[in-house]
Amino acid sequence: DKSSERPILASDARRLEKILVQAEYLASRKNDSCVVLAIEALRFSRANNSELYEARSLDVLANFYFDTERYKPALDNYRLLLTLYTNLGDSIQKATVYNRLGLSYYNIGIYDEAVKSYHHAMRLAVEQKDTSLLASTNQNIGVLYAEINRSQEAMSYYEKALDLYRIMKNRVN
Repeated sequence: DKSSERPILASDARRLEKILVQAEYLASRKNDSCVVLAIEALRFSRANNSELYEARSLDVLANFYFDTERYKPALDNYRLLLTLYTNLGDSIQKATVYNRLGLSYYNIGIYDEAVKSYHHAMRLAVEQKDTSLLASTNQNIGVLYAEINRSQEAMSYYEKALDLYRIMKNRVN
């Protein structure tokens, strides 16, 4: 049976797209209704064997939970996303998820896991030559080290982040 290999029908893709656009909009407004829509999209994408839409659905859920400071459900969804992005071969998204995992662990006080996640993100950002993500991850590690009173190490990471932001001409960060 090769049913898992068949592409998603165009009509199903349009339906999923519509649901996800609405879920993303509601998530941006921090409206809990986005969870209902994202879960609907998740179930529908799984029924249609679409890992791409499944990842997008989980991304909406994880980021909504993160943005509303519900870090434990965010962590659960980010872990599922790591598996999906590994299957899809999307290293940039995987690195972004590792960075968000690090932030989630940091926010609940599990610093050793935060550092591990940040280092995974950094490794992938270097491999993919993603300067923006590399700068952000260095900055996040600096924040973590400052929090635990390791000022010298924090400054080292802050300086790396600052250098990268300067190269990108990013005056905001």
